[in-house]
Amino acid sequence: MYSKIDSRFWSDEKILGLSSDARYFMLYLLTTSHRNVLGCYQLPMAYAQEDLAIPIKRFDAAWKELVDSGMVQYDKTTRVVLVKNFLKYNPIENPKQAIGAKTKLQGMPKTALLAEVLHFLESNNGKEYLKPLTEALRLFITPADANHHTDNETVQEPYGKPFPKPFAEPYGIPVNSMQYTDNSNIFVGDDARAQAHVRETFREFLENRDLVPELYFGFTDQTRTQVEELTRQIYSQFSLKPPTQSDVACVFDHVMHSIRPEISPDDPDDYSGWRIEFPKDKIDLLMYAFEAAAATGSPGNWNYIRGVTQRLNQRGITTLEQAEIYDCDRTERSFKK
Repeated sequence: MYSKIDSRFWSDEKILGLSSDARYFMLYLLTTSHRNVLGCYQLPMAYAQEDLAIPIKRFDAAWKELVDSGMVQYDKTTRVVLVKNFLKYNPIENPKQAIGAKTKLQGMPKTALLAEVLHFLESNNGKEYLKPLTEALRLFITPADANHHTDNETVQEPYGKPFPKPFAEPYGIPVNSMQYTDNSNIFVGDDARAQAHVRETFREFLENRDLVPELYFGFTDQTRTQVEELTRQIYSQFSLKPPTQSDVACVFDHVMHSIRPEISPDDPDDYSGWRIEFPKDKIDLLMYAFEAAAATGSPGNWNYIRGVTQRLNQRGITTLEQAEIYDCDRTERSFKK
């Protein structure tokens, strides 16, 4: 995802009135991998503090500057940040972007901050392709929120202190003792409609990314059964709600690994040997992310889970052992500050 940062950023009166730490923090909010096309996204402050790598007192001071300036708002309950004027400089310009924005809402918690996004879209656009997005936004806010727009106030008191020891009390059982099988279906019995919904969800999920299921060579009914069971196992341990069809699709996207066969020079269009596997390391790291989300009060929240997996990818972490070593190192650094 690309974000536009106007060249006038450095001459803006509000920016000039900020400390260098606050300017740095603002640039982070505009460019972090946690952001989305709406400029309203979930961001646990412990993650931001680690990414910025500045001492906690300076971090708190910089954050307070941004909140007091009215440039950002934060919902402490849901850990959602709103970057004011994000859509002014990064407008949703076509139907494809609107579909992508609507998709991002699936993992968002309900927050009054989304009323600000809705108000901006309705006040500054009115384009036909935005209607499905604005209708979806209304499902995430109450009527009172829709009629109330905050200016320089935060929804809740902002950030407290970072977790001194991340994931010290994991939710459910340890990830390395999870058992997962591939011989049962999350939708048991003869509920054909539920299974049809799963197939349709996979199709919608992939089409939103300009793909269709058939393009995943090696995708079979057995593949679907395996990922459904894996999703059920994960949610039974790390979430308070049963998985939806969308959750199954998201799990598939995180753990699938497509293996390409050797292509015969005599038949370069033969793709019959392709297969899809779910490597144990990928499954372990996804469960690690689910455990992290549950331990911080956001069980099954895909925004949080994606943030964890993106962080692991950025640091080249590919195994559960590496993730646990990283946690230990991070805890030691936190105590030293």
